[in-house]
Amino acid sequence: MHKKYSLRVKPLSVLSAVLFASLLPGCATKAPTAVLYIKNGESAISRQDWDAAYRFLEDGFVSKNEADKAQSLALVNRHQHILMAGLKTFSKENLLKTISEHGNEAGLRYERERLAMFKVVASPADYLRAKENLDWVAANGEAALEAARKEREQLAAEEQERMDQARKEQDRLFAEKQKRESDARAEAERQRVQLLTELETAAQNAKFACQTKSECQKAFSITQIFISENADMKIQVATETIIETYNPTESLKTGLKAVKVPRKADSAEIFLTVTCRDDDKQSLRDICGITRLKILRAYPAFMRATLKP
Repeated sequence: MHKKYSLRVKPLSVLSAVLFASLLPGCATKAPTAVLYIKNGESAISRQDWDAAYRFLEDGFVSKNEADKAQSLALVNRHQHILMAGLKTFSKENLLKTISEHGNEAGLRYERERLAMFKVVASPADYLRAKENLDWVAANGEAALEAARKEREQLAAEEQERMDQARKEQDRLFAEKQKRESDARAEAERQRVQLLTELETAAQNAKFACQTKSECQKAFSITQIFISENADMKIQVATETIIETYNPTESLKTGLKAVKVPRKADSAEIFLTVTCRDDDKQSLRDICGITRLKILRAYPAFMRATLKP
């Protein structure tokens, strides 16, 4: 039987290996040799794995082979960390793990055998502390394990509840975010529709009527001033009937055009249009819409104020 670790990672002693082998039907009870344990102990010492070193060497403390016993004791005396690790193996926590893994009866029998080995090398104070811990576990072990199990279950339930609450909070925040985004999209669409309506109205009203030839000439000259002040592009055409800037060459730049349409007699009507380069992007289209609306609304007011008697 290969040497294994108690508490999942620690090697069983030779004596305990024999004990547990005897509990299994048909399993041989021959223990590994002390020479192998001492060799493994030396290997653990080289790695400074003091817990494993103690577990490997403890059988040698009570070995009937004087050479093996002397070698085990010599290693412990040379490395005091091994004894410190040995005492830790008798902590209540480690003892409870043993009976949790192997059962109360077998676990206590195993640990009492180990305590007898520890007594050989431990100081009276350390031995007494280890014995008190083992006595406590013998009296309270099952109850302590049950209490620990209930505590684990309680902690697991609390953790699950926290996780559930966290998920609910995440779901709530996500739903709120989705609603905000949906509301924002709806509001943006409402504003776009409103802007289009206002642009249509402003475009219809971006005109000026004049009655006489001189009045219309003056009005068209004033319109050219308005275009120069409000367009981003320079005027490329300016005749008696058309004033037009170059087409916008950059994003969000504006171009204006005015057309004078003759009416009855010497009267005429001047119509203003505004273009804005949006590069076919909705975000730029929204900004352009606001810019166009501002200019279209400003034109008739500018004309009335400038031509005011």
